[in-house]
Amino acid sequence: KMGDLADRAKQQSKFLIIEKGQMAVVRYLDYRIVPSNLDPTKDVVQYRVSEDGREKFWSNGSAAVMRTMDKIKKGVLIGIQRSAWINQKDGTEDKSKSTYTVIEIDESGNPVDRSATAEA
Repeated sequence: KMGDLADRAKQQSKFLIIEKGQMAVVRYLDYRIVPSNLDPTKDVVQYRVSEDGREKFWSNGSAAVMRTMDKIKKGVLIGIQRSAWINQKDGTEDKSKSTYTVIEIDESGNPVDRSATAEA
């Protein structure tokens, strides 16, 4: 059926895949600094997470995400929301970019401490 191959690709990938408009709920394990795939002269943070018991990696260079992740303890659940990137000047979407919001999630699946959220 439609979507089966996309679901299988997502499961097999070593990287966390989040479609625009979706939120991934994962367990934060740790991070490391790696060269950016887009610009090898710059570094990004590669977060190691567990999604459905599978280890995955998510790279992001946003300072706002780093500040949020710095407040989150290893081993807790987090929600990573991917949204459209809207130009603040004219309100148009830049389809080549995304906005990520990271929040801590409790074991019941509810958001924790809204002050720990950040946009990137």
